[in-house]
Amino acid sequence: MSTPTRITRSSARAFGTSAETVTRRALAFAEGLAAAGVLSCGKHFPGHGDTNLDSHLALPRIDHDLPRLLEVELAPFRAAAAAGLPMFMTAHVVFAALDPTRPATMSPRVISGLLRGELGYQGLIISDDLDMRAIADHYGVAEAAEAAIRAGCDVLLLCRDPAHQDQVERGLTLAAEKDSELRRRIGESAARVRAVKQVAKQARAARPPREVVGCSAHRELARRLGGG
Repeated sequence: MSTPTRITRSSARAFGTSAETVTRRALAFAEGLAAAGVLSCGKHFPGHGDTNLDSHLALPRIDHDLPRLLEVELAPFRAAAAAGLPMFMTAHVVFAALDPTRPATMSPRVISGLLRGELGYQGLIISDDLDMRAIADHYGVAEAAEAAIRAGCDVLLLCRDPAHQDQVERGLTLAAEKDSELRRRIGESAARVRAVKQVAKQARAARPPREVVGCSAHRELARRLGGG
C-alpha cells in the first residue's frame, strides 16, 4: 500500500504512484482476496514507497512534513482502516515528522498513537521481519521485540534465525514476569490473534473449492488481464 510519488526501489511493489490509485487498487485487491476466503494485510504502515533505501539492508528515513504524510503516505491506510482490513504490517522506516528517533515498528507514537488512536484501527498489527538489517544492525532482537510489543504490535516476525526466535521468547517471558503493563499488552495482543484466527476459520469455510482453479472462466479472465 506504499504510495510513492517517484519511482524508487520499493515502488515496484506498490499499487501505484498516487494515493488515490493505491487506495482504489489495494482495497479492490483486498475485497477480491476476501471473496476467495483469504485474509488481507495492508503494508507497510505508515508508508514505504518513497524511500531510497531497502530496509532489508539499511534503515530508511523519510523527512516529509506531517501534511505531506497525511495527504500521500497515510491516505490509503486511513481508507484501509475504515474498511476493516484484518491485518496491517509495520515499516522499518523512521518518519521524522512522527518519531525522529525510532522506526515505525518500535514507535508508540506511530503504532499506538497514530494507527490505533487517530486512525482507530482495531485489527491485528504485525511487525515486519525483525531480522532485517534495518533493525538488526541498530538494535538487538530482544530489545527490538520488546519495544515493538510495547509500541502496539501484536505479532512479531523473525524469519531468518531460529536462535533469535528462542531469544525473543525468553526475553519477553522474563520481562513480562516483572512488568504488569507488558503482560497486559501481551494479553491484549493474544486476544486479537484469537479473533483473527476465528475470522480465518470462517473465511476458510467460505472458500471456493480447489476445482475452480484453472477453470475456463479464470483462464478467460487471465487472458483479458494479460491482453493476450
